[in-house]
Amino acid sequence: MALRKEQLKISLLLAGIVLLCLLIWRMEAMPSRVVLSSRSGVWDLRGVRLKDGHAKLAGPVEYVPRALLTPEEFSRSDAVVLGTVPDGTDYLTSRIRILVPEDGFYGSAGWMADYGSRLYVNGEWLADSGKPADSKEENIAKRFFIQFTARSQDGVIEIVQQSSNFVFRSHSVQGGWLVGSPAAVAQAVAAMDYSGAIAIGLYIALGLVHLLLFLLVPRYRVNLWGALLCLIWVLRTGILRAPALQALLPGLLWGVDLRIEYLTVVAAVVPIGELYNSFFPGMLSRRGRSLAYGFQGIFAAAYLLLDTLTMSRTIFLYLASAVLYIVYVFISFKRKVKKPDFKQKLSICGLFFILAGVVLDSLHSTAGISVPFMHDVVTETALAVFSFFQMAAMLLGTMEEMAAAREAERRLMVENEALDRLNRLKTEFLSNVSHELKTPLTVVSGHAQISYAQLAGTENGAVRDKMRIIASEADRLALMVGQVLDVTRIEEGRMKLEKHPCHIDELIYRAVETHFPILNKNGNRLEIKAGLDLPEVSADPGRITQVLVNLIANALRHTAQGLITVSTRKAGGFLEVSVSDTGTGIPPEDMGRLFTRFHPRSPGSPETGAGLGLYICKYLVEEHGGKITVESAGGAGTAVAFSLPLQAPAQGDGSEQEDGYPVSLLV
Repeated sequence: MALRKEQLKISLLLAGIVLLCLLIWRMEAMPSRVVLSSRSGVWDLRGVRLKDGHAKLAGPVEYVPRALLTPEEFSRSDAVVLGTVPDGTDYLTSRIRILVPEDGFYGSAGWMADYGSRLYVNGEWLADSGKPADSKEENIAKRFFIQFTARSQDGVIEIVQQSSNFVFRSHSVQGGWLVGSPAAVAQAVAAMDYSGAIAIGLYIALGLVHLLLFLLVPRYRVNLWGALLCLIWVLRTGILRAPALQALLPGLLWGVDLRIEYLTVVAAVVPIGELYNSFFPGMLSRRGRSLAYGFQGIFAAAYLLLDTLTMSRTIFLYLASAVLYIVYVFISFKRKVKKPDFKQKLSICGLFFILAGVVLDSLHSTAGISVPFMHDVVTETALAVFSFFQMAAMLLGTMEEMAAAREAERRLMVENEALDRLNRLKTEFLSNVSHELKTPLTVVSGHAQISYAQLAGTENGAVRDKMRIIASEADRLALMVGQVLDVTRIEEGRMKLEKHPCHIDELIYRAVETHFPILNKNGNRLEIKAGLDLPEVSADPGRITQVLVNLIANALRHTAQGLITVSTRKAGGFLEVSVSDTGTGIPPEDMGRLFTRFHPRSPGSPETGAGLGLYICKYLVEEHGGKITVESAGGAGTAVAFSLPLQAPAQGDGSEQEDGYPVSLLV
């Protein structure tokens, strides 16, 4: 019910906008309050109240084809023809005579069309628009609107116009002149100016709205096409109807002006097509859109390369193709969209106004048929109404996209909260299990080591070896349990470091003496290069010992009958410790994930650990303010180095060097 109320509000708002557009462009049609047709080339306004009104002239005129005559020459000519000037007439002179109620000053205004023209009023020269000539080479075409005041002579105003047209298909001379009181004509001209300025303002506002909506929801690209379409409408309206833009570009040639007018119409097809492709996914086939865009490209090339006369003669082909494309959209809509939503209905209604505008404009251009109260502004009205309908549809679409985004964000938050709860449960479970396993593992290892010692010197050598294996595996399992506990402490933020000055060589020897005999199962040798005069480091002895044991255990596990080397060196304000081996090395595909938790092993890898050791080592080293690096080549061994900050600044120039440390060899 609420949705229907919202749709009703939008419908009423759009109906009001349509009426507003009709009112705005009706302002421009107001000069034709009275439309008079001529009788034998004479307009009789004596029965019309012109004191506070005005009239628009229509109908046949007197003209002399293929002659450029002065008013005196026109009066003496015996080749005067009465009628509508046929298209294709290159140059001519025409005359209109206006009978007014009384002598006085009268205002008049109108376009001096799209060709070279010279205007005489009551026998006197008034103005030139371009340059009329009897040859294409000398002719200069120009679009020019003129407003003037003339005094009647013996109740008659005579307007003689020389015209030459080598650039446009139509030759509608004298069409649309406004005649009335000066104040009324001035008001009518102002209304035309206002309507153009209002149209440009509307399109700019709509374009800014679409651009803002696109910035709010970038993935909804419909608004970007809407902003582009409004920009095209601004350019077209500014070229055709805005005196301000024409004043900014006074040197704009008439041919360029016309080309821009035609090209904007062609260019508008692309954003309109993309709009409907977005509103109705799958309704317009890719082949249909490609064909339409291909035709637009052909017309665009023609409007850039052809002369203006040929251009103007192809406009009917373009209008026909536009009508066919719009009909194709309607047919596709009827066939493929069974249950359109409200925004789709709005969009297709807007297209109906475009179709009506194109058809009525074509009828006006070819047969002179026009809407009685709109005259020449049907296209502008249709474009404005279409734009507002599309804006409403795009606004609804944007609101739907924003609602969908909020819903997706809400679902993501719920999922993240669920994942956080699961992660906390997992961490608590691992912590509890690890604590429960640690005590029995310690008991098993202790009893196995005692049994191993008690069986020394007896004949139970096989049993003694099994006790050694049990103690070794129990210690290894206890190490893995300890790693799991450390990971839970890291994730919960409970990992505490107790740093104080200590000697790294003592930590190295302590780790080797405690764990090397148990971990060394592959007959490896261990070589230590650590001087006794090394500076102190600021570290937690227990955690750095844990790092050393882990690195040594990794080296022993991947090396058989080889050499494990533990070395130290000063590097600037740090002390670097390196554990290298001559083992199998690390495959290149594993190098990038060594320091991740539970990192997966390469197929066929002999590694049986939990995949936590290097992750914990990296965390501990970085918490000490150092770095850890790995260098390895397949089959050529591995070197893992980590650095710790010195307790006091290093002496000397800080360059890296390896001291001459005494060598201790363990077998």
